[in-house]
Amino acid sequence: MDGNDDANISFIIMFVKFPELRHLSARYRRFSTNVEADTKVLQELLKNGTLKPHSIPLERVNIYHYYFNTEPHLDAFQKTLNRISKFPVHLDIRRCYVPTTTTTTTTSSNGDGDARQQEQQRSLEEAMEGVSISEACYNIVSKEAQCWACLHSFERCWKCESICAACQRTRLPPLANDQKLQDFQRRRRGRRHTQREKNKSMVVSAGANDLAVTITPTTATTNSSVIDDPSLEDEFSVFE
Repeated sequence: MDGNDDANISFIIMFVKFPELRHLSARYRRFSTNVEADTKVLQELLKNGTLKPHSIPLERVNIYHYYFNTEPHLDAFQKTLNRISKFPVHLDIRRCYVPTTTTTTTTSSNGDGDARQQEQQRSLEEAMEGVSISEACYNIVSKEAQCWACLHSFERCWKCESICAACQRTRLPPLANDQKLQDFQRRRRGRRHTQREKNKSMVVSAGANDLAVTITPTTATTNSSVIDDPSLEDEFSVFE
């Protein structure tokens, strides 16, 4: 269903129509992809029994398009897919960077020393939480995003990392990056095809030259043997 951006055709129908579905690709559907609405529809299908929990061997769902920004309902969508599938479902999108915060629990006891220690621990956790929130980025990125020049896999969105860590080139927006990557791959395939044709013509020319070298002496020998054969003179003398 890649590129089939028709609002009247939802990829959810595939879950109902094909109960043995394993891989579903519905990418580049900017106007017909609505993660919140799709999540609600799936949950309704689970409630009314149209879809049974853990009834589909679904393994992967692709829904990426170039105009994804942030998606607050991504976690609910992931959990709903996991609920209807027999396996954990892999999506082709993720958030750019969401740091995990770890909290430590301490046993409470009486005493000013313990109270002071707990206050210090709370202040440290709040400070760490502030740093984590400032570094977090909820932009949606493709898990398959690569640099057009060196094919380096990106970890962050192009706004967080404006320079490719591998080739040090300036990164492009996702759509421009993929178009340039496709052009680069198309030119490379064209060069390979041209080189193969050139090599093929060289092989044919070399084979023709070898064949000419092989045939020429044989022909000359055959002609001389025909002319020098004394028996032929008697045979042709009949016609004189």
